[in-house]
Amino acid sequence: IVPVDSKFPLENFRRAREGAEEAERRRAQRDFGADVRRHVDAIRTRYIRPEAGTTDFALMYVPAEAVYSEIAGETVAGDGPSLADYAVERRVIPVSPRLLYAYLATVAMGLRGLELQQSAREIGEKLGELARLWDRVDEPFGKLGSHLQNTQKQYELAARALDRFAARLEGIGERAEGELAAPDAALPLLPPS
Repeated sequence: IVPVDSKFPLENFRRAREGAEEAERRRAQRDFGADVRRHVDAIRTRYIRPEAGTTDFALMYVPAEAVYSEIAGETVAGDGPSLADYAVERRVIPVSPRLLYAYLATVAMGLRGLELQQSAREIGEKLGELARLWDRVDEPFGKLGSHLQNTQKQYELAARALDRFAARLEGIGERAEGELAAPDAALPLLPPS
C-alpha cells in the first residue's frame, strides 16, 4: 500500500564531496540536485497510484544521514525550495535510515485509524439495519399484545357470564327438585270422570 523507493542516485553526491576543485564540486552538487528532482519525479509517476491501491504519497529512502541532510538543506538553483520541499510538494517524502521506521510506524497507525473508522461506519450501518428490523417486529408485536389483552378481557367476560348462567341453572335445578319432592297434595286433583 505504501510505496517505498530504495534506489537512490549517489554518484554526483560522491563527486560533490570528493571533487578536487571547487567548480567541479559545485557542478556535481547542481547535478546531484537535478538527479534528486528527476528521481522524485520518477517515483511520483511510477509508484503513486491510488487508483491501484497505493497511498497518495511515497517514501523515498535516502541511504545515509549525510545525503538526507544535503537534500533537506539543498536549494533548487541556489534560491527557492529545498530538494526536500520539492519532493514533498510532489507527495514524495524523503526519509533517512533513522526516520524510515518512524514514518512507517506513523503510516501504520494512520491505516489502523482508517480501519477503525471503516469498522465504526459498518457497525453504524448494521445498527441502522437492526433499528429498521426492530420497527418491522415491534409494530406486529404490539398488535399481538393488544389482541392478547382483548382476548383475555373477552375470556374474563365470558367466564363471568358462564358463572352467572351456572348459578341460575343451579337455582332452577334446586327449585325443580324441590317441587318434585313435594307431596302429591300439592298437585291439583282432577275430578273423577
